[in-house]
Amino acid sequence: MVNYFQMALCAIVILSILVLGIKVYQWLDPRQRSLLNRYLYLGEVLLLGATALIGAFLFLSLVGLYRSPFLLAVTGLNFLWLFDPAVRHDLRTYIFKPIRWDIGTALFLAAAGFFIFRNCSFLTDVDSFSNYLFTQQLWLQHGSSLVGTPSEAYSIFLPQFDYVLDSLGLALWGHETLYPALINLFWRVTVLLLLFGYTKYRLQGSLIASAAVLLTLFNEHFFYSGVGHSVLLNGALLALLFASIYNFWEAQRRQDHTRLVLAFIFLSQLLANKYQMMYVTVFVAIAGVLIQKNKKLLLKAVWGDKIKVLSLAISVGILSMWFLRNYLMTGDPIYPGYAGQLHAFGWTQEKQAVFMQVMGGISVNVFLKYMSFLFIWPGIKAAKLVLILVYVFPMALFFLNDKVWDHEKDKIKEIGFWLGTSMLVLLGICMMSHQDSRFYRYPIAIFSFTAVFGWYFFLVKLCRLPTLLAAVLLLAFAALNTGNEGYHIAFAQGGNEHYPTIKENMAILKGQLFTRQAIEESYPAVEKVLQLAQKDPDKFSRGALDMDGSFGFNTPQFWLPRRPVASLWCSNLAHWDSYGDPKKIVRDFHDQHIDWVIAMDQDGVWGFIPVEEFANGLSGQMRYPSKKFFAYSHIPELDDVNLPPSSRHH
Repeated sequence: MVNYFQMALCAIVILSILVLGIKVYQWLDPRQRSLLNRYLYLGEVLLLGATALIGAFLFLSLVGLYRSPFLLAVTGLNFLWLFDPAVRHDLRTYIFKPIRWDIGTALFLAAAGFFIFRNCSFLTDVDSFSNYLFTQQLWLQHGSSLVGTPSEAYSIFLPQFDYVLDSLGLALWGHETLYPALINLFWRVTVLLLLFGYTKYRLQGSLIASAAVLLTLFNEHFFYSGVGHSVLLNGALLALLFASIYNFWEAQRRQDHTRLVLAFIFLSQLLANKYQMMYVTVFVAIAGVLIQKNKKLLLKAVWGDKIKVLSLAISVGILSMWFLRNYLMTGDPIYPGYAGQLHAFGWTQEKQAVFMQVMGGISVNVFLKYMSFLFIWPGIKAAKLVLILVYVFPMALFFLNDKVWDHEKDKIKEIGFWLGTSMLVLLGICMMSHQDSRFYRYPIAIFSFTAVFGWYFFLVKLCRLPTLLAAVLLLAFAALNTGNEGYHIAFAQGGNEHYPTIKENMAILKGQLFTRQAIEESYPAVEKVLQLAQKDPDKFSRGALDMDGSFGFNTPQFWLPRRPVASLWCSNLAHWDSYGDPKKIVRDFHDQHIDWVIAMDQDGVWGFIPVEEFANGLSGQMRYPSKKFFAYSHIPELDDVNLPPSSRHH
């Protein structure tokens, strides 16, 4: 029954978000002048409602009320808006009205339905357990987000907007992970709604809109996010980034100040999801303002509307709660950024400099030099199509006749905007952290829309193909089986990535398979470590978890009793200046009452390693790495670490 309860809770939370989002949308656009179509409307109200609900949860976490009764109360209060006739009207009119069926819509709904079915599984990606669910677990244990010490993994201080909603499931069922997996799925379904709705609106066709959806859907990282060992993707970030950009464009195209406000609301939450979005946020904000035709008039219209100003202030307030939390706990609002300069949790400036080099990005010049490579190597079909357009589209314009130029001038500018935005967003990501191929999926909805929008124009206006044929060609290409993309992804089962099988999906829906069984299969070391805790609780209470050795990659913290983290990079249990001297490392551990490290020895046996023995190994770790954390590309300029002169002599 526990599976059914988690599914029911997810449905209740999504309905609560939907009702709240409809009310927020009514405040922003009381006359519904900005509404484009039902799919886009549904995606936007889900984003608005989720942002507002997450803001309420964050507030509870700051005032010490992060407990299930209060979280449930805040969620349940949203249903009071159903007494508002206007909310019920919009639910009937835009959400629950009968679907107008055609081939493209049927294809989209069928693909989305199968996608939902295949993701009825348990969250099993190690990142979710070691970082995000573990963080929510800490908040719930303390009833507050104001928790953490220098001995914790620094990841618990990172913004994690998309995981706040998981707290309800954890509060009610502890370590069950079906509900978190469904919330992860909720964000990605919202991406598909926005992509289908906006492409259908701009290209006036559901078949071509389905092509854009399949370019995003049939991507391995997108399709199985969190429910395998491959990757964990931030679906909220994908949705917010795409929504902010198309709303900036629609604000200038329609001279619509509501769209401008929506753009800034969605843009404001990018940093609440990932610090890696810092440059992207700045670049998109600047581009979004610069493209407006009548900036003064549009901004004046926004500033003169108290509801819109209040909405913007609330969205900024929700973002600021992440920084306030970090400031109260560490003295550094963007910890671990600037932790060395502010001496947060004992960080030194040298550790900060090395950390930023190991984790950081590349310069603008290096990006321009390898731009083609950076569009290609992550393996995103839509990005490759965009890159070809970047080179081909400007030349193709010379072959357009004057009549097409006269009639399609605005469309050509629009394609140029999306191509420029694609490059700008990718540049922003690479300037912060370019090594992990997951990060290149953040703009996948942007890439997919740009590819379909640009190539559809190219095939119809330049190649003179019928619109139906052009749509079918793009649809077929989107579904084509190539590498880690294509229709075959939907049927991938098991393997090294531990994708759920169709049989397992059915067993979960029937209530025959549970989280415990999935974790026993995926992380057998969990039971071994728990046995150590039961066998010798005194040693375990004076032990730390090895996060730099084999431990951190196969035994997530979420499943274990909370203990300090022994690590060079993840925590500051052993001080930066102690590395290289085992005696100093032992002193640091003893200062924190740590006598043992729980880890796997050289023979592959889990046990308690004396800190003296562990310190000898830890002191030999590479304090000044020569390669980035994810050195995937094998290109020296992209992989090598250029440490400051003060470090190079060590």
